[in-house]
Amino acid sequence: MILDDGIFKLRYLVEPNQPFLKNLSGKYFKQLTEHLICRFVTVIWFLIPVVSFAQPQILQGITDVTDSTITSCGSSGITLTNNSTATTLTWSTQKLSSSPGAGSLSPTTGTGFTQTFTPTISGVDAYTITLSDGTDSSTVILVFGPTPDIAALNIPSSLCENGGFQTVTTTIDSTQSLSFSAGLKGTSGSTVTLNPQGIADGTSITIKLTETYDIPGTTNKTFQCTNTDSLTIYQALTPSLTLSTSTFQKCDPKYALPSGGTYSITGYPNAIVSGDSLDPAALPVGVHNLLYTVVDTNGCSNSTTVPITITGFVFSGSGLNLFVREVTATGSTPIFPGIYNGVTTFSICGSTISTFEVDPLSGLSNFTNYTITWGDGSPAESDSTSNTIAHQYNNAGLHQISLSLIDSNGCQLDTVFNVFFGSTQSIQLSNIPNYGYQKCLSNDSVAVDFLLDNWQNDPDSVTYKFITNDGSDTVIALSPLVKNGVSRYPFLIFNSDSTIYYRTYYKQSSCGATHPSYGSNQFFVNAFKIGPCPGSQAPAVAGPAVISVPPDAIIEAPLTICIDDTALIEDVSISGQLVKASGQNYNCDTTTDGYWEIFNATWTLINPPGSGIQSLSGTLGSSNGVPSIPAFWTAGSKNISLSFNAPGTYHIVKHIGVSSSNGPLCSMDSDTLTICIDSIPIVQPAVAIVDTICLGEDIDFTFVPDSVNCDSLNTYAFYVIDLDSSNIVYQDSSQTNLSHSYTPTSTGPYQTIARVSNHCGTSTLVDTIYVFDSPDITLDSIAVCGDSVIISFGVSPYVVTWTDSFAAPDSVYYWITPASTNSWTLLGTNQYGQDSIIVWDAKNYTIYATAYNICGQVNLSSNFRLDSIPNPNFVLQDTSGCDSLQPVVSNVYNAPGYTHVWNVYSDSLLNTYTSATPIFTTYYNSSGTVFTIQHIVISDQGCSDTAESTFFVNPTPLAAFNIDSAACAPWTP
Repeated sequence: MILDDGIFKLRYLVEPNQPFLKNLSGKYFKQLTEHLICRFVTVIWFLIPVVSFAQPQILQGITDVTDSTITSCGSSGITLTNNSTATTLTWSTQKLSSSPGAGSLSPTTGTGFTQTFTPTISGVDAYTITLSDGTDSSTVILVFGPTPDIAALNIPSSLCENGGFQTVTTTIDSTQSLSFSAGLKGTSGSTVTLNPQGIADGTSITIKLTETYDIPGTTNKTFQCTNTDSLTIYQALTPSLTLSTSTFQKCDPKYALPSGGTYSITGYPNAIVSGDSLDPAALPVGVHNLLYTVVDTNGCSNSTTVPITITGFVFSGSGLNLFVREVTATGSTPIFPGIYNGVTTFSICGSTISTFEVDPLSGLSNFTNYTITWGDGSPAESDSTSNTIAHQYNNAGLHQISLSLIDSNGCQLDTVFNVFFGSTQSIQLSNIPNYGYQKCLSNDSVAVDFLLDNWQNDPDSVTYKFITNDGSDTVIALSPLVKNGVSRYPFLIFNSDSTIYYRTYYKQSSCGATHPSYGSNQFFVNAFKIGPCPGSQAPAVAGPAVISVPPDAIIEAPLTICIDDTALIEDVSISGQLVKASGQNYNCDTTTDGYWEIFNATWTLINPPGSGIQSLSGTLGSSNGVPSIPAFWTAGSKNISLSFNAPGTYHIVKHIGVSSSNGPLCSMDSDTLTICIDSIPIVQPAVAIVDTICLGEDIDFTFVPDSVNCDSLNTYAFYVIDLDSSNIVYQDSSQTNLSHSYTPTSTGPYQTIARVSNHCGTSTLVDTIYVFDSPDITLDSIAVCGDSVIISFGVSPYVVTWTDSFAAPDSVYYWITPASTNSWTLLGTNQYGQDSIIVWDAKNYTIYATAYNICGQVNLSSNFRLDSIPNPNFVLQDTSGCDSLQPVVSNVYNAPGYTHVWNVYSDSLLNTYTSATPIFTTYYNSSGTVFTIQHIVISDQGCSDTAESTFFVNPTPLAAFNIDSAACAPWTP
């Protein structure tokens, strides 16, 4: 910014990468000027020509693609331009080494403002395009991928609209995906399917194949190329089928079906012959669906179904083709069938011997032969249908006939039906005399028996049905009920007197039971005897059975509580149902009451409070001396609450009964619940705890188990704490381990904590144990210097010492050797009760000490020698000097084993000499200094003494003066 006569001129050099100018072209930019008048100042902005020192831009169209990546699919070229003003522009191409393809790009070099790069495609390739203006350069990466080969997927040209999911291709890979312009796509692995349901006929669907390629030289960067194809959807024609008949007799001749399509019948592949003929012989009797399928010119198929009926034997009504007749001496009479137990049955009632004839009619005339079994054990018969088919039965009952007719082609028509002859007696079911039909349902069920009669002469296969009004299932039996003296059914009891009891099990009270012909609150059994002959179905009724249910006493409470806690004992009993006679009727009584009883562990009755029971909330009630008749009871509270002040086991009993009952039948119950009353367990050691032990001995503790132990087990925990370090050195917690042991590794005080806990709480016993050791002492060696020495045993330094107070001696005994009193004299006893002696003979001595405590004893000894003090005196020959002095000493006393040390000081140590008569250095000082010689003598026993002497080094005095050399008289020097 330049200040020029009040005008600020700001020149802004616009770089080619400025976003608002990058798309402008031309050699120069148009000058834009804006004047802003503010405080008489004009601000002028200039845009000047772009100069060549800026980096050239590479453009694709008007988009700056410098330093970017351009992807392309197929062999189409990419045209690039630039905005450089340079006169010489050079384009160059370099293929990336990471390119996986084998293609190429041309041209490899070029010049000019615009350049088109055309690839030769062979896989995916990437190229770096560089534009240089001679000074600067820019780059862009071009990536070319092949157009996906959609033809390789072998896509069909058309699909059928009604074909469901149809395969489009089976060769799609993980880098490819297909999409459709319509329809529902399905994919499974490399297979792609399409469901075109609902698409109009002739619709062309566009298929797009998208393939994903990795961009060379990058990680996780991709681009996609696409290709398209199409297929046509066709709707299948709707077929129609008309038959001249839809009903065919089994074994009829083959029927020609209309041409133009294909036919099938599910489950019967042989029913269609030669593609367009129906063979009725290959189908069973019944209705079948004939499937007709037509394929149109586009390959699309559609189907329709027509029901057809295959007929066989017809026993009655329209199309009747088989008669069954009764043959007598006077001729034969047709028998009209009925349905018995679901099977067509022809019956002759009242006869003792009967002959039945089977007669195929004209509708079965094409069958030439037959085979029949009569169902009575006689051999099967086979013959021509031209002969009479008849059989005589000698035993009354129900017989099953199997009949087969065979035509000349071997086609067979089969049927099964029953014939019956004889009579069916009426059923008789009654109460057993003196049986007693008032029952108590004491378990899950109660059995009740009824007498069944008129069964002895039944023909075979007569049906018995037993129905009771308790809601249970119908019970069915078929005659004969007894075979070879044994009942054929578990609910029919065959007795030794050849009577049969029908037994039913009731699983509920008869309260609420109803019967259309009898009173309420009673069970009855309806028995039916059903045979083919008329009049055999009249029921018999037996009963009533009156079933009562006792009350179910149930009490609930916690199984374990603690002393002083309160237990709620709840009565959750289920009311009984007592059914009682009231005149001709029966009534249900469901009202229950009861009373409580409380017993101790030995089943002694307790009347709270007292005997371990602290308090009672509620009333117990009483039986009033008549426990067998609830009507005399005094009812207690439904629920009670108890608290206990003594541990142990208590039994709580609740008696309940139907209150209006005047007898014991099915009216009472009781429930017992045992409560364990627990307390906080007390720590009790099995062996007394010691106060002291010796190192190496164990700290032992064994718990006495708690005498009251309910469902909550006691936990026994033991801890040992080293009080010196405050560390827990032993801990164990168990419900089974009662004994504990720990061996201390050091002396000192230890704290033991014994703890017992349960759901009621915890008790703790804390104790301190002191761990001692045998005496751990020392007796120092002693150097004794002098002509004599008084030794007072037990007084320092003639005393044992220790550092661990828990390894200190309780007592110490001292003595000295040699023991001869020629070397020492006993002086008496000191204040510690030990001897005091004076040793006066210079020689070697040994002092002995034996220390005792509760953990043992220790013996120690210490040697010493009584030795005289050496003489350190000496004579310093000169004690002063001028300017310097070399000290000389004499009269030095020396003896074998002596050590001499000479130290010279003057404010500080100057020199040290170690010979007996040293040669000293010369000491100087010009201002005067005091020097001290120190002589230390040490004997071989360590006795020593010291002597000192002082000398002086003074400076020599200096004489000097001045005198005037001339003066005027008078002159005084």
